[in-house]
Amino acid sequence: MDNPVVKDFETGYPYIPGSSLKGKLRSLLEIKYENDQEKLNLIETLFGKPAEENKDQKSSFNYTIVLIRDLFVDKKTEENIKKLKQQGKAITEEKMEVSLHNYNKETGKRERSKKTNPRPSERVPKGYSFEGEVVFRFFDEETKQKESQLVELFKEGISLLNEDYLGGSGSRGYGRVQVELLETNE
Repeated sequence: MDNPVVKDFETGYPYIPGSSLKGKLRSLLEIKYENDQEKLNLIETLFGKPAEENKDQKSSFNYTIVLIRDLFVDKKTEENIKKLKQQGKAITEEKMEVSLHNYNKETGKRERSKKTNPRPSERVPKGYSFEGEVVFRFFDEETKQKESQLVELFKEGISLLNEDYLGGSGSRGYGRVQVELLETNE
């Protein structure tokens, strides 16, 4: 399998790593605001500084405001998966794509191949629902003062994601997601 779906070790069910969601949100926001230093500073405050920057600044305490926990299938999806397994059916889809071109290392160009190269990819079927938790941590006065800006920036990232994709092969139609935020004060 060329692109397997990430699966929970215990259940074998697909899940979405929180780090994947967090990275995608950050990336989308950084692309949108690449020329706006004020927004880029807020993005860094929300998601944290890159690890290589943290090594250089040992005296300055830096923490990530937003924690995104792994997202696991919800109860309804879990029941559907159990039914599929009982019927002996696959719980993910396998899609075969054929590559008609190869990359020539010598010329640095793509060239038409003399043979087809099948590439199997695994996908999560349409209709699966996942749920997880997002936690905002405001430990100091400076970030508490920016709380509403940071939460709104996060929501904007979710809106951008709903118009984009999560995971690989998005240009091929994979990874379309619809994220819905439910606010709680737990």
